[in-house]
Amino acid sequence: MIGIHSVEQVRAVERAFAEANPDVELMQLAAEQITEHALEMAPEGVILVAVGPGNNGGDGLYAARNLARAGRTVVCWLVTGEGHPGHRRGSPGGHPIR
Repeated sequence: MIGIHSVEQVRAVERAFAEANPDVELMQLAAEQITEHALEMAPEGVILVAVGPGNNGGDGLYAARNLARAGRTVVCWLVTGEGHPGHRRGSPGGHPIR
């Protein structure tokens, strides 16, 4: 069974990881894992990535990019109409990634 962690616990682990691995971009590392799982779960067809406004949304955008680079058709749904702050504003209707 997977336990539930508080926001504070997750942030502490992320901070410790970043300090121990300064050359690793955590968001891109997460995206690599998401990409692998998405390709296993959906070996063909269009992949929908639901993107929220926070860091998990950033993970999703990087994963969408990776999937598109792997030759998959990807649609990003900006759930709130806003992506990660590092990404430009979009509409909540979904955007194909090429």
